[in-house]
Amino acid sequence: MSNVLSRPLIASLSGTILQWYDFSLFACVAPILAKTFFPEQNHFLALINVFVIFAVGYLAAPLGSLFFGHIGDRFGRKFTLSLSILLMTIPTALIALIPSYREIGILAPIMLAICRLIQGFVASAEFTGAAIFLLEHTPANRRAWASGWTGTALNSGLILGTLISSIATLSFMPTWAWRIPFLFAALGALVVYYLRQRVAESPEFAAVENEQQLVDYPLLESFKHNRRSLWHVLGLGCAGGTIVAICYFYMPTYISQVGGLSLSTGLWIVSLGLTVDAIMEPFAGKIADKIGHTKHMIIGSMIVIACILPLFYELSSGNLWRTALFMVLTSSIVGCTFAPINAVLIALFPVQNRFSGVSVIYHVGWSLFVAPAPLLCTYLSHLHNGRFAPAIYVMLGALLGIITLKSIGNKKAARIIKDSPTLLRE
Repeated sequence: MSNVLSRPLIASLSGTILQWYDFSLFACVAPILAKTFFPEQNHFLALINVFVIFAVGYLAAPLGSLFFGHIGDRFGRKFTLSLSILLMTIPTALIALIPSYREIGILAPIMLAICRLIQGFVASAEFTGAAIFLLEHTPANRRAWASGWTGTALNSGLILGTLISSIATLSFMPTWAWRIPFLFAALGALVVYYLRQRVAESPEFAAVENEQQLVDYPLLESFKHNRRSLWHVLGLGCAGGTIVAICYFYMPTYISQVGGLSLSTGLWIVSLGLTVDAIMEPFAGKIADKIGHTKHMIIGSMIVIACILPLFYELSSGNLWRTALFMVLTSSIVGCTFAPINAVLIALFPVQNRFSGVSVIYHVGWSLFVAPAPLLCTYLSHLHNGRFAPAIYVMLGALLGIITLKSIGNKKAARIIKDSPTLLRE
């Protein structure tokens, strides 16, 4: 790839990395947050409460995407993403400063929930918005490849957050060490803001703006003219988000609570799986560009359904090396399956209402299915013989993905603007 390190690629992906770094911290240190911000009498109940707060953040995402999606379609992708990355860091850094339950009592979990709500509201602009910005800079026959890089960025953020969390949770670290990773986000946001100020606006949006074809209420345009596309986004948001939430966000807790390994060990194992996923996604995207985006994802989803039960059986074994090996296999399947997802999503809408159409409904899907996933799986896994509950949740998500992709069809998913810009090349 001769032009991989282009400004649009770096500006888009750096913010995605930071967003998922921020989000991963909350899930990775959930057991510590439970001890810090809730009474210590019942650790299981405290952990459930933390995942309730984790879920609450997703409930704010549709409102945030409504706000930022409108701005993105009316005033530009660059402005919206620059604004969101600065705002995203504030609640994350504040989490590091909240006193513990012992110090301020019930105010501690209340403040944690408020920060999580703000975090969910602001973060709604980042992943889908950055993907739209990047893919609108990308030639049509490379969009699954570029989409794979957005997956790589997502996983890189999760890896960074997971690794730093694993260090902060080592037994010899001070009890307050978990707060340090949250403070790193502030510095990262300034760097990403600088990078985004140095990149040009999306050529496709700029063309529509120059031709005065912007619409006043882009989301209403989606409901008028792209209703089937909205259902497709909802289905893929539920499917992809569910699988990511279980296989990555919830997995450190699953390995620790069900498998019996330490939380720090679980974080390192998940980091290994994320690394494999991050490496594979651009290559999987290249394949999807050749065979078709939806066809690629349908095949991957079928493999997920076939393999996930035995994979989770091994992930709960409590054996270090078996757990690590099967985490890598799980990540390989998930990464290859969802590499083209953003290329599928942006092809469903015209430029004028693309940000709103994709972002709002995608986050509704995440709120409905992803938000309660760690909470529900924590509860079910606590029950007798409940260790396969997360695998069943993943299978349902993959099945929903197949149904949605069949409805979209390869022809519609391949629909693109013929004069797509060629600023990114391999």
